[in-house]
Amino acid sequence: MKKNIVFIIGLLFIFSSCASYNYAQKVKTISFDNDVTTGKAIGPIRGEDCTWVILGMQFGDNPTIEKAVTNARKQGGGLESLRYINNATTSNDGFNAVLFEKRCLVLTGVGYK
Repeated sequence: MKKNIVFIIGLLFIFSSCASYNYAQKVKTISFDNDVTTGKAIGPIRGEDCTWVILGMQFGDNPTIEKAVTNARKQGGGLESLRYINNATTSNDGFNAVLFEKRCLVLTGVGYK
């Protein structure tokens, strides 16, 4: 009996500790290289990751922060040119119509080269 309880608690711990969160509020810096010098601001940037739901069926994976950051880097002039993002924040966006909806995770911040 004692082994069963320990086993169940262990399983609950394993499955509950693997969650990742797709939100960020006012993250000071997301850096993409090891250069610590101050960069040149290129202005506000925006990256998003979206999925479509049609008639209750989701097409694609759930939106993730990683894909939103990658899209923000592409918008900043390419993956190599954007060195870091300051004041990064995520929000949910999209729309919900009767038959279909668009779910997006949007990352905004200030990009630097």
